Amino acid sequence: MTLKLKITGKQGIIFEGDVDFCEIPTSAGIEGILPSHVNFISGFAGGSVRYAASGKTGETAPAAPGFVEVSGDLVNILIDS
Repeated sequence: MTLKLKITGKQGIIFEGDVDFCEIPTSAGIEGILPSHVNFISGFAGGSVRYAASGKTGETAPAAPGFVEVSGDLVNILIDS
């Protein structure tokens, strides 16, 4: 089972892909997200998002602050950049 991670800014989609796990800097601290995570909405503190996909780890480029929504198996990050 995987998550769909999507990071969108004013210019369009910055990152989109299927991941096994992601770690997101929220306004309440670092949040680790696995498939079937409880739904929530939070402020995105800005910075990079770490993720694991197919046994390999990766990291997105630093992103501006914004909002994150976890709903079902979708992690949607909207940034102000």
